[in-house]
Amino acid sequence: MRHGCLTTVVVLFMMGICFFAGKLILDQIGLEMHHQDTIVKEQKEASTTAEEGTEETVQSETKQEGAGKERFYYEQLSKEEQKVYDKLLQGMEASSEKIRISYLDSDDINKIYKWILKDHPEIFWCDSSYRSVSYQGLTSYVIIKPEYIFDQEERNEKQREIDAEVDACLMGIDASASDYEKILYVYEYLVNSVDYEEGSEYNQTIYSIFVKKRSVCAGYAKAAQYLLNKLDVFCTYVTGTIRDSQVSHGWNLVRCEGDYYYVDPTWGDPLFQSGENEDIDNINYDYMCCNDEELFKTHKPEGDVSLPACTEMDWNYYVVNHMYYTQVDEDGLLQAMKDTIFTKEKSTTFKFASNSLYTQAREVLFDDLIRQAARILGNRYGVRQVKYSYLDDEERNKIVIYWNYK
Repeated sequence: MRHGCLTTVVVLFMMGICFFAGKLILDQIGLEMHHQDTIVKEQKEASTTAEEGTEETVQSETKQEGAGKERFYYEQLSKEEQKVYDKLLQGMEASSEKIRISYLDSDDINKIYKWILKDHPEIFWCDSSYRSVSYQGLTSYVIIKPEYIFDQEERNEKQREIDAEVDACLMGIDASASDYEKILYVYEYLVNSVDYEEGSEYNQTIYSIFVKKRSVCAGYAKAAQYLLNKLDVFCTYVTGTIRDSQVSHGWNLVRCEGDYYYVDPTWGDPLFQSGENEDIDNINYDYMCCNDEELFKTHKPEGDVSLPACTEMDWNYYVVNHMYYTQVDEDGLLQAMKDTIFTKEKSTTFKFASNSLYTQAREVLFDDLIRQAARILGNRYGVRQVKYSYLDDEERNKIVIYWNYK
C-alpha cells in the first residue's frame, strides 16, 4: 500500500525524458502521551469519632452560557459523581494539598480526576497523578492529594506568561468570525508557532505550547481546546491510540456550525510529519474537521466515554477549499493544476471521496495530466527544466503535486 511517499520528478522538455528521484517518507509515528494515574491506597479503620472537620457540600456550579463553557466529560457523570467532580475541581483550582471527598471506588475516583483534567486545559499546574487515602468506618471518605508541578507563586508567574501569549494570539481573529474560521485559525496558529518535540518540558500542559513553543500531542490538543473555548467554540480533548503502532495519542472533538468533527493539530505539524526531513514545510490538513470514517483509519478513541457521531463533511478543509472530488473529470483535474500554477501556489491537492476514485484518478494523472501541467508551467515561466514532487497517499485517497517555479 502506498502511504505518504514524496517523490521528486525532473522533467527535461528538450530531451523529453522524466527522471524520478529521492523518495522521502512523509508520515512518521513515534509519539507517546504520558498519562500517569498513580493511586496509593491506605486503609484505616475510623473510630466513633471521624477525622476532625466535616465534609462540606459543594453545589454544582450553574453552567455558563456559550459553547466554550460546556464541560463534555462532566455531563457524562451521575449526579453523585458530579458532586465529587466539583469538590475535586475546587480543591485543584485552589492548589489544596488535601481534598476530602465522599467515599468512592478507586476506579471511579481515577475516572473523575482524569476527566477534570480533560475538561479543564487551564489547570496547567496540576499533574495527572495523585495519592489517595481511604478511611472506612462509621463515616467513610477519601483524602485526595494531587501532585502539583508549580507552587502558587510559580503558577501565578506562568499564568501571566500564558495570558500574554494567548491575548496576542486572539488578537488575530475577529470575534464575529464563523466557527470554521476560528477552528482553522487555531489549527494554523498551533502548527505555525509550535514545534513537535518528544521529551519537551511540561509537554502535558498548555504552558509548553504558549511559552515554551515545544510540545507533544497532549499540549497541542489542550491548547486547541483552551483557545477555542475562549472563542466560544465547543472543543474537548479526546485520548486514544494510533492504530498502526498502538502508541497513546490525543486530539480534539469540535462542533463546527452545529455538526461534530475531529481536529488533530499535532498531525498538522510538518515537523511531526517529516521527522528529520526539513524539505517538507506544508501544513497537513487531513485532520482539519474530518469525520469518523477519515479519523478512524488512523486513530482509535480510548473508549472511556461515548463520543457523538461525526458523519458530516460540509466543513472538512478539502471540501471547503474545493479540493475534494466525488468524480474523476480529466479536464477538471488539469484545470485545478493550471489554476494553482497561474497563481504560483506551492501545490495542487486532490482528495478523493473513495479509494476507487483515487485509483482511477491516479492512473490519468500519472499517465499524462501532470506532465501536461508541467509543460504549461515551463512555458508560462520560461523554465526549461521543470521540477515537481508529489505525495501519493493511498490510505487517505490523496495526491498532492508540489511545484518548483525555478
